[in-house]
Amino acid sequence: MQSQLSPDFFIPVLDFDLEGASPWFTMPLAERNLEKEIETRGVGRVPNDVWADILSSLEALHLLGFVHRDLKPSNILLHDGHWRLSDFGLVQPVFGGTTRFTTPSTLWGTELFLAPEQVQGFQNSSDAADIYAFGCILHDAFIGGGRAPFQTYFHDSRIGWIIEKCTEVEPGRRFRSVSLLREALLGILIEHQEVRQAATSDWVGALGDIVNWTPERAGELVSHLRDGLASDRGEIFLAIGEDDWRRLREINLNAWQLLAKMYANWVGRAHFDFSYCDVVASRLEVIFDIGGVTEKALAAVAAAKLGNSHNRWFVMRALIRMCGPSMELRAAERTAVEIFVEEAADDFENCAARISHSIDDYHPQIKNAVQKQQERRRQEEERARESPMPF
Repeated sequence: MQSQLSPDFFIPVLDFDLEGASPWFTMPLAERNLEKEIETRGVGRVPNDVWADILSSLEALHLLGFVHRDLKPSNILLHDGHWRLSDFGLVQPVFGGTTRFTTPSTLWGTELFLAPEQVQGFQNSSDAADIYAFGCILHDAFIGGGRAPFQTYFHDSRIGWIIEKCTEVEPGRRFRSVSLLREALLGILIEHQEVRQAATSDWVGALGDIVNWTPERAGELVSHLRDGLASDRGEIFLAIGEDDWRRLREINLNAWQLLAKMYANWVGRAHFDFSYCDVVASRLEVIFDIGGVTEKALAAVAAAKLGNSHNRWFVMRALIRMCGPSMELRAAERTAVEIFVEEAADDFENCAARISHSIDDYHPQIKNAVQKQQERRRQEEERARESPMPF
């Protein structure tokens, strides 16, 4: 069935043989799934077009008379620039017929995304079950935190109202169609995005008057960045100059520390124009120079990731300056911890090697951390090669 679906909405089947002794089929390799997207971007920061793609795919499936029955973030994949549904192992027609592998008492799928009625009659699920699962996905993407299965989820916000309507325990009280759900959800998200964009522009303008900021104003900037979208954060971070970082530290140290942490995290995961990497590296050096042990470590690891991913020599040289033998011992020890947690050994080694340096040019604590992580990885690879393959 999947091989007959439109590749505009669903991961296509490239080839298959279901009649041989070992049935198989192949699909293109996706870039990532929605689970990873939510984890990487953070709660409330998944772009609107992701939800538009998912709803279009789900609507196309329902219009064909099918229910997915196992909708969850790991089954929603990014391929060729669009989000598409995959994993149709539990799909069934809305009325009549089912797969040969389920019976009325069978319970498949993932509990956290199953509608309550699927527990009593998994075989006879309607498309309302997919609406329920979509509401669970929205909860995890916008609200976060733990969930107990098979309930209505409440949150006192406009997006919370959408989630509640999707996850009503009684199927008849949910959105009657994907079309109605789309109209309600995207209307809220687009309006929210317009408000956020206006607020972001205000903050970029306000940075020009940073000399007159109060500690409370700096704290408000932290709150905006923490609660906003990833695109908002990037626009504001690009506007914070080197002198601004120094002034912010003088105005509100606690807010500055939080900003420095967010900035380092953003740099380590973002992509920049080749030449702009030098500007980013210079700002990381400022954070390193005026920061405490934690800020120094975070700035160093961010610089290593930036230099390695963008192959920018200016950044690599800045990293050597920050992490050389004269680096403060406690900062080097803290950086060693971050190298382990972030698995950044290759970033540090590659940055040194590409500018004719070696890990010997780092502080001994950092050199030791890089060597240990690489040795551990080699041991794991050897164990994997020596382990018998399962059949």
